[in-house]
Amino acid sequence: MNSYQALLALHLSGVIGPRRLKSGREAFPEVADIFGATEEQLSRLPDWTAASAQKVQSMKDPVGRVEQELEKAETQGITVLVEGNPEFPKVFENLYDPPFVLWRIGHYFPEDENAIAVIGCR
Repeated sequence: MNSYQALLALHLSGVIGPRRLKSGREAFPEVADIFGATEEQLSRLPDWTAASAQKVQSMKDPVGRVEQELEKAETQGITVLVEGNPEFPKVFENLYDPPFVLWRIGHYFPEDENAIAVIGCR
């Protein structure tokens, strides 16, 4: 599993946001290693709970799930961006708890940098 797949799988777990990702990265610099950790190791991390650790560990085939979601997104004209991607909007670099995955419909141009809309909840 590469870091792109790991970030997207963590996002798809539904329980990992920016704070849990940050503490996960501090303990596991290779973010994919989070999926090799035990539930006990994860639940000891700052901002993680036993329930969040269990949810991540319960993902049976994270890479398969990521591939499935990417296929669905592609058929609907949705581009999936994870942080670190050159197309990921720079405006998020200045947020305290920025999203690490964006689902985009349409095109994003450099002149759009100050005109982005985020729809969803945290």
